[in-house]
Amino acid sequence: LHTSRRDAFKSVNALPVAKLTPQKVEFISKPKLRTGENPALDVEHTDKVALVKYFPGQNPDVLDFYSMTCKGIVIEAMGLGHLPTEEATNNWIPKVKRVIKEGRVICITSQCIHGRVDPYVYSAGRALEKTGAIFLDDMLPETALVKLGWVLGHYGWKSKVREKMLTNFAGELNHRLVPELGN
Repeated sequence: LHTSRRDAFKSVNALPVAKLTPQKVEFISKPKLRTGENPALDVEHTDKVALVKYFPGQNPDVLDFYSMTCKGIVIEAMGLGHLPTEEATNNWIPKVKRVIKEGRVICITSQCIHGRVDPYVYSAGRALEKTGAIFLDDMLPETALVKLGWVLGHYGWKSKVREKMLTNFAGELNHRLVPELGN
């Protein structure tokens, strides 16, 4: 989590598996056991997805540009998953609602490294949740982008996009708070 420190690499929203020293490997946590099913290659994917990082004052018309070619957009929102509402100069709610109504998927993640998005804490989150946007708990934005491309690449899942995005396939979601992680 630092550009040049040797200890810069740290697990985000997950405990490290082991600690390495010149003398030994100390296992900290056990790997999660899979369901017992045999692994299967699943490479269905679409590249018609985008990641938009919101910044204060940003015009919501940026969604028009991405919605011309994208089936899904991950918005890296503020804090708990907020975007400007009717109290702001650049209200994002009508634009998000329109893009979703046109058949595209919008997912919400946080710009914060630790923690999760939650639409029910403040009115801005509740307004955004009413548009049909999918709040992705503690999923990291880049993970959400790859997962959205994978989910939308499965054309038979069109009616199950929300369900699939909120399904924990490979440890990308932590539905419970883990105090050791600072969630």
